[in-house]
Amino acid sequence: MYKWTNKINGKTYLGSTANGKKRLNYYFDKGSLSLKKTPIYMALLKYGHENFTFEIVEYCKPNEAVILEQTYLDKFDFDYNINANANSILGYKHTEETLAKMKGRQNFKGKTLL
Repeated sequence: MYKWTNKINGKTYLGSTANGKKRLNYYFDKGSLSLKKTPIYMALLKYGHENFTFEIVEYCKPNEAVILEQTYLDKFDFDYNINANANSILGYKHTEETLAKMKGRQNFKGKTLL
């Protein structure tokens, strides 16, 4: 389990991984961060890594990581976490801007969204 904390605004992100080295390398690859528009990626790009602290919250076995992450997500609020469920898109909340962009679009079956 790991946590990013923005030193400027105090916002936090909690994550888990089975391969810490690979995951940390991803966070420092600006090209990779630019591919997805998640709050933590956008914040790292906006504020810069020097304005964040990175800390190991807890060590666990890889098969326990998602369960442990869910325990933390249930007990605490992490500002940059957008999903209510660990390792899932369930509970994802689109921003008002994204919802406005999607309104009136059609899905691949020709049905209007929203």
